[in-house]
Amino acid sequence: MDYDKKVEELLSIITNEIEIKDQKEVKAKRLELVKRIVLRLDEIKDLNLGIANKTLMLVEYTVQSIDDDRKEYFKKYRSMLTHLSENYGLVPKGETSGKYLAIGLTFGTSFGVVFGNMTSNISIGIAIGTGVGLSLGAGIGAKKESELEKANKLL
Repeated sequence: MDYDKKVEELLSIITNEIEIKDQKEVKAKRLELVKRIVLRLDEIKDLNLGIANKTLMLVEYTVQSIDDDRKEYFKKYRSMLTHLSENYGLVPKGETSGKYLAIGLTFGTSFGVVFGNMTSNISIGIAIGTGVGLSLGAGIGAKKESELEKANKLL
């Protein structure tokens, strides 16, 4: 089957699934993100047709497994996202800021423990370190995500 026809078919399947499923399931299975990925397949085709065919195949497996067991669906879903990230640098919105938030929180809490031990008041050190780490992580994550958005790398 032709690449463009396959993309149209996947788009109609995912649109239909979004319409017939309840909003809770649509959100849980991240079907809106899968739809945005399908919409970007034309753009991906222009970059490298060989890799684009593999991408199309992974997206097709994911779309076909929507009604499968939740565990199987998310296995295919993660495989698709990993492929998009490794080959095209595409990441879901919020993933980058979440990573930096976690890193900032980790380092901030660690430095807070060290600071608290130096001042003999570990609880204040942890509180200050956690707050500073959270702020820095959120700020850096938001900045990185805006850079990705400008580069059209967010899904």
